[in-house]
Amino acid sequence: MTNFDAYWNAWAPYWHHVEDFFFEEDSLNAITDQLQPPVLVLGAGLGLIVEALRKNGIECDGLDLSQPMLEQAKQRRNLDLILGDAADMPFADNSYQSCISASGVIDFMGDEALIARIINEMKRVTIDANKIFIAFGHFSPAMEQACREMDVIKDMQLHIRHSLRLSAAMAAMSLEELAQQPSVGTEKEQKFGMGYYKIFNEVEDPQQLIDVAPETQYYRTEEEVKALFKRLGLPIREFTVAETSYIVRI
Repeated sequence: MTNFDAYWNAWAPYWHHVEDFFFEEDSLNAITDQLQPPVLVLGAGLGLIVEALRKNGIECDGLDLSQPMLEQAKQRRNLDLILGDAADMPFADNSYQSCISASGVIDFMGDEALIARIINEMKRVTIDANKIFIAFGHFSPAMEQACREMDVIKDMQLHIRHSLRLSAAMAAMSLEELAQQPSVGTEKEQKFGMGYYKIFNEVEDPQQLIDVAPETQYYRTEEEVKALFKRLGLPIREFTVAETSYIVRI
C-alpha cells in the first residue's frame, strides 16, 4: 500500500466535505459537450462526477483504487463503482468512447513514467484517442499566492501535512473566531476550507488523519502542466481553464 492508498482509505468517510473542488461539476460542464458515451472516470472517489454524468443521461463508469471510497460511493449515492488501478485497468481494449482522469490521479503524481503508463492505458481502453481528458487541480491566483507565502506550495509541491496542520489549527477556533479571520480566495475556496474545518471537528483523532497523509503531492501551474506534456511527447489538442482545474485533451 502506498502513502496515497492509505491516505484515500483513511479519508474516505470524511471526503464528502471536500469532494466538490478541483475537478468538480463546473469543471465537468466545461467539457461535457465533447464527451461521447460510454465514459470512464478515473479517480472516481465518492462518485460525484459519475453521478453528474448519469443525471445528464450519459452512460458512465467510475474506477477508483480505494475500496473505502467505493463503499462510501455506494452508501452515499448508491453507485456501484469499479475497484482498479489506473495503470493496469480491468477493461478490454476500446471499452469506452471517452475517458477522464479526475483530479487526484495524474495531477498529484511526479513519476512521469507512471503518468505515461496511465495515459497509455487510457488510450488502450478508449476507442477515440481524441476523447481523453486529464484534469489538474489549481487554486485562484490569490489563494496560490497565500499558499506560497505560508510554504504550503513550494517548488511544484503542495505540502499536504503542513496544510492539514494549519487546517486543524483553524478548526480549534469557534465559528465566531473563524469569521474574524481575513478571508482569502474565492467563494469555492472558502467553502473548501470550511470542509476541512468540519472534518477536523468531526473526527475523533485529527492527528491520525494528518499522519496518514503523504508529506507532499505535486501541484502544477498552467505553464508546468504544458511543460509536462511536452516532455511526454504528447500534443495538447485543447487546454481548458476552469475555475478550479485545468483540463487537457490529448
